[in-house]
Amino acid sequence: MKSWKILNSEYLVDAPWLKVAKEKCELPNGKVIDDFYTLWQPDWVMILPRTKDGKWVMTKQYRHGIQKIALEFPAGIIDKGETPEDAAIRELQEECGYTLDERRETWFDRLTNLDERRENAAMRLQTRDESGERCSHVCMDPIGCASRMTAEGRSPSGTESGMTSGTHDNNRDVTGSFATESVTIPNPYDLKPITYLGSFSVNPDRHRGHFHVVFIDDVERLGNTHFDDTEDIETLTLTDEELQAKIADGTYDHPLQIAGYFKWKLTQK
Repeated sequence: MKSWKILNSEYLVDAPWLKVAKEKCELPNGKVIDDFYTLWQPDWVMILPRTKDGKWVMTKQYRHGIQKIALEFPAGIIDKGETPEDAAIRELQEECGYTLDERRETWFDRLTNLDERRENAAMRLQTRDESGERCSHVCMDPIGCASRMTAEGRSPSGTESGMTSGTHDNNRDVTGSFATESVTIPNPYDLKPITYLGSFSVNPDRHRGHFHVVFIDDVERLGNTHFDDTEDIETLTLTDEELQAKIADGTYDHPLQIAGYFKWKLTQK
């Protein structure tokens, strides 16, 4: 089976939050479609936040597409330079006032002055290499190796991308065997109860955007909300049984979010 060929493409709408393209496509059998329309929107993250007592944090807000108040999990656009996990933590705080507990601060404390220590280690390696001693090549960006999330949906633990602990050891000495000081890089997610569940197409037929699903456990209401001037959001909590009842009776009917929720359910078996 072969892909279609795009012979021509023009934007009918070219806005920061929405692009609509009219494409002329040639099918493998030679047939030409003059006006196939595709859509693009920025990638967004769906957040599955669960409190310490096992309840889901959810929202209610008006959705103009259906012109109704909708029950949803928190969600939001992934800003430039953010990972889905970063966006999930930010959006959860902004929309609901919930965040991770004090363990989050422990991780940031461990990274204090890490950039300076890593640069010093790199300089020592360069000095030894120039002096004629043998020096093996090492990755000088292990934080990126361990935690960077790509649009293709690699998980920070490496389970989605096929990495093994033998390939990327998050606690290895990045200065190499000739260094005089060991710089141990903490895994940014080892103290965070966060699970990246994957990247999914919004609509494979015509939509080129993706949404990401992130589960965050043990969240607490520790801060204030920060709404955009177009947002009016109410926060509530539901048990898993209450949520499933609302899926069954149609109260909660967001198809993409329901798919993300059941993706999480599959990981619990």
